[in-house]
Amino acid sequence: MEFKNAGAEKIIVSPHKIEAYYTNNLEQFKVEDEVKLRMIFLRNKPDRDAEATRKLAGEILAKIKGGAAFAEMASANSDDSYRSEGGLRPAEFRKTLREDLASVAFSLKPGETSDVLERDDGCYLIKVEEFHPAHVKPLNEVRVEIEKTLTTGERRRLRNEWIARLKAKSFIKSFID
Repeated sequence: MEFKNAGAEKIIVSPHKIEAYYTNNLEQFKVEDEVKLRMIFLRNKPDRDAEATRKLAGEILAKIKGGAAFAEMASANSDDSYRSEGGLRPAEFRKTLREDLASVAFSLKPGETSDVLERDDGCYLIKVEEFHPAHVKPLNEVRVEIEKTLTTGERRRLRNEWIARLKAKSFIKSFID
């Protein structure tokens, strides 16, 4: 005998259950501060020591302050893997960025560019594109996700009830030689 969703196709999750689940699980829908930024990274190299790297970073920053586009400067100069995207990185949470870079990135307002940040591995320039403060996702953004979770839970409950009914109706006798 095979389990055939035991009426699962008829499962309807009420708006009240969705709202109650949301209210009781707000922690699950929290989003931390996040920042979308562009970054130029100039690595210290054998052919470019720390002093030359710092000087180049200062020249790039002066061009940006003079009106050059940060993205163009990143595409032309950056040594990191986001060079081809003009230094644009995916949205970053505070805890996913290096601590020293995160403290600078999260102190800038959208549109602002950092000063040259000198680190052991090279120099960084950061421009914040967007900042999204920590918040709880609104119910309308997570309603479908909650409905799927509740539907899956109800299917599991129905399946377990079905199996329990089968066990109650069954009699199994084993013979040992």
